Amino acid sequence: MPEMSQDSLRAAIDAIRTRLHDELEAQLTHLSSRHHEELDVARRAAEAEADDRWSAKLEAVRSEWNGRLEAEVSAARAEAERRSAAESTRLQAEAEQAAASAAAMRRELEQALAAERERAQTGLDAERQRFAAEHEQRQATLDATRHELEQSCKERDSFRQELESFRQQAGDLRAELESGRQETTASRQESNRARQEADTLRQQLDEMRQRLDAAEQRLSNGTRDLEAVRSELGAAVRARDEAALAHQALSSKLDQDRRLREEEVRRQAEASRVMAEARVAERHAQLAVVERLLTAIRLLDGGRSLTDVLSALTSSAAAEAPRVALFVVNGSELRGWKSIGFEPETLQASLEETGLLSEAMRRREPVVCGEGQGPAAPAFAALPADRAAIAVPLLVASQPVAVLYADDASGEAAATPASWPEAVQILGRHASINLAHLTAARAADAMRRSMAPSEPASARPDREDGTSARRYARLLVSEIKLYNEAAVQLGRQKRDLLERLKPEIERARKLYTQRISPSVDERAALFQQELVQTLADGDVSLLGNPA
Repeated sequence: MPEMSQDSLRAAIDAIRTRLHDELEAQLTHLSSRHHEELDVARRAAEAEADDRWSAKLEAVRSEWNGRLEAEVSAARAEAERRSAAESTRLQAEAEQAAASAAAMRRELEQALAAERERAQTGLDAERQRFAAEHEQRQATLDATRHELEQSCKERDSFRQELESFRQQAGDLRAELESGRQETTASRQESNRARQEADTLRQQLDEMRQRLDAAEQRLSNGTRDLEAVRSELGAAVRARDEAALAHQALSSKLDQDRRLREEEVRRQAEASRVMAEARVAERHAQLAVVERLLTAIRLLDGGRSLTDVLSALTSSAAAEAPRVALFVVNGSELRGWKSIGFEPETLQASLEETGLLSEAMRRREPVVCGEGQGPAAPAFAALPADRAAIAVPLLVASQPVAVLYADDASGEAAATPASWPEAVQILGRHASINLAHLTAARAADAMRRSMAPSEPASARPDREDGTSARRYARLLVSEIKLYNEAAVQLGRQKRDLLERLKPEIERARKLYTQRISPSVDERAALFQQELVQTLADGDVSLLGNPA
């Protein structure tokens, strides 16, 4: 009986074990099929979401570039029209102001000249009247003097005649005196009286001579006054002529100033026209650069492989710079992949050497050199001293995988200012984004293939699940860092990455949770570790506290 009980118990236990094993196998089969279905659904949803996201991003970029281009063109056209109108208005106002000023100055000069003429004419008329009055007065005085002189001359002639008669009488008396010395005392008295009369006549003759000298002196003074008046009149005439010459010179100067102002206005108008044409030409050149960049970006976006993207990048950069060369990282060496403008030879450089290429790879950002500034250009370039070069690293997940070199060494004169370095930087950055996208797409595809069940889920090692989860978390966080570079830099500075990038992190966390099975150990911890390592560069304090 005990043996039967033990056998029955063993049989019951075996039956229960068999039933439990069958049920467990059925549940495992059901869970496996359900897991496969959920994986297929999640994969299709992720692929659809990725396609939608990339299509939306591409359309947004295109819309943004088109909007920026139209806005810049409109703004430039409005700015040119505004400046042209303002310049025309200013020049017209200045011309009108200058004309008004010239007219006012001319009126003031004409008024001053008229007043000066009137004053000079008034002074000249007054001087003429004064001179005429003085001349008449002096002429009357001269006539009176002449009349007196003539009277004096007549009196002198009369006195001379009387003197001659007196002399004759004196001679007669002398003769009578000589002949009649013996005459009586009466004859002597008569002779004495005759002498007295002769002395009186002599005195009268001296007075007449004095009067005649005085008249001659007055006549000489009148002649000198007449000469002085004539001299004053000549000075007045000369002053009038000088005033006329000054007026003529002033008029000539006004005309010259007017011509100079007109010439200055013409030069300013010509300068404004030349400046406007230069601005239009510069704007056309800028639009040509933008159109080339848009074409190059479309060509880069159309690349379906890394080779397509790198080829498009090299040819597009060659449209901006005379010489370009693309190097890919091969360990510690940079191997030349493609070049345009250089001699057909194998280009190679080392990352251990100091120079432009190694500096750009070390900084992980574009580096410029030339004209004695910046690091040395690579030896293969033989860059002239007056030319410039740029090296743009191509980054995938913050790691440089290639570097683009470009310079302006050519037989033509270097453009100043040159826009090709900025264009090469834009192309390099966009190529990095395309390379990262293609790499991420390949990594996601490889992850999907690696996660495809080739055997029952119960037989897959937990270590492989953890590695796949870590890779997928790194891919999602790297995508956040790649497309939000500026926000990541600012979040590191402010130590608030979780708050600043909250929508992006939540979206990535949702995708991660949907893709990674809850059965993976430390599923949430792996995602958090990638946030610290990739997003915060290993410093957990940069994440900050979530809101």
